[in-house]
Amino acid sequence: MHRPLGILLTLSLMLVPLVMLQSEEPAPVKRDPLVIGATLIQTRSGCKIRFIYKDSPAEKAGLRGGDVILQVDGQSVEGMELSKINRLIQERNPVRIQARDKAGKTKNAALNKVPSQSLADAKGRFLVSSSLGLLLELDAGDMAPDITAQYLNGRQIKLSDWRGKAVLVVFWDSQFTPYVEPIAPLIALYQKYHDKGLEILGVSLEPDKLALDKFVATKKIPWPQHFDGQCFDGGVVKEWGVFALPVVVLVGKDGKIVSESLNEYQFENAVETELGLPLSIGPSATLSSPLPPTMPSKNARFE
Repeated sequence: MHRPLGILLTLSLMLVPLVMLQSEEPAPVKRDPLVIGATLIQTRSGCKIRFIYKDSPAEKAGLRGGDVILQVDGQSVEGMELSKINRLIQERNPVRIQARDKAGKTKNAALNKVPSQSLADAKGRFLVSSSLGLLLELDAGDMAPDITAQYLNGRQIKLSDWRGKAVLVVFWDSQFTPYVEPIAPLIALYQKYHDKGLEILGVSLEPDKLALDKFVATKKIPWPQHFDGQCFDGGVVKEWGVFALPVVVLVGKDGKIVSESLNEYQFENAVETELGLPLSIGPSATLSSPLPPTMPSKNARFE
């Protein structure tokens, strides 16, 4: 009768050292992954670079936001899932990437990956390169998908109703300060050029219609707004392929996209050019500082 108990005690004593040994094992060392310093995103036209990070191998090799990845180490990635492309890049160091820029020019880059934390600044932030990143999937020359918007008085209008005019389409959110920054210069631009053929249409990505209407009324924003309360899941946002906020797109008189991601230094020149007016402030400037904070897209990946 006592034998089973003895066996159990013996087994228990045998197990104790094993448990102790397991608990005394050192914690695994967390490795800092090697990266090229770019955020990739899957689009209808292939895998594109969304952002390039400052002082990264990707920036130094000449890759830019909006470039389409064509090959990784000589292997075509056309039609390949983003996860597989990521794996190809992760498995190789150095890695050779062939890409095509927005102008259709092919570029070949050889990149020696670096630890991801080496790209962070003293505060641990990853700064985006001064070259503008990919904010919109549609390209210049594409026909702008139609949008229905509404004024505060309830009157509705469609983007297609404004053929023959220059239209700035603004994707924004009134509840976050960085996404509101373009509004003040756009109001000034509207007041200056509305009589000459400029229209503006807002697409709000916030969930609260009352908050939007209050902001529009308080700031006296004169243009109509599209609102569906679906944020990045909304039909218009998906059809246009918006990846981040804020985004300002110029639609030409023919209904085609002229410029797909303008910054506030480019608004006036772009509108004047489309309306056939003399340029008032010289050649358009480009951003010399990192892009403002953006709302992340679900299908982006940092490599």
